[in-house]
Amino acid sequence: MARSTRAIVRIWRFLKKDQGVTAVEFALVALPFFLILLGTFEVGRALHFRATLDDLADRTIRQIYISEFDPTTDEASLEAQMTHYARSIMTRGDPSLLNVDVSPGAGARSRTMTLNYNFRFTVNVTGDADLMLHTTRAFAGS
Repeated sequence: MARSTRAIVRIWRFLKKDQGVTAVEFALVALPFFLILLGTFEVGRALHFRATLDDLADRTIRQIYISEFDPTTDEASLEAQMTHYARSIMTRGDPSLLNVDVSPGAGARSRTMTLNYNFRFTVNVTGDADLMLHTTRAFAGS
């Protein structure tokens, strides 16, 4: 009887010890906290880059209006000129990931420019899935 009582006392003492509880709680809470924190930074970075892409589109369209713009220029050569200009003024990201598409617009001389950019996350937790950012601007010839 004394032997089983000692075993019960040992088990009771073991269960009452709270050494290391803080470390276990930290381990359980820290991982989700840091994942949420990292995700917040990544979303903020993507939104900032989206605003930068909008500014890049505005500056590219402005360059068309203030330069010698021929409304009869075909889409392919205009697209090449706009791609070269947009990549040359791009200050954030990799310019080789920027795609510029020019297509005919609704009117006789109107056109639409679309900027597409494959945004890559700093920490790639989604595999090969990049975020495609795009913005569109309509413009017309003189």
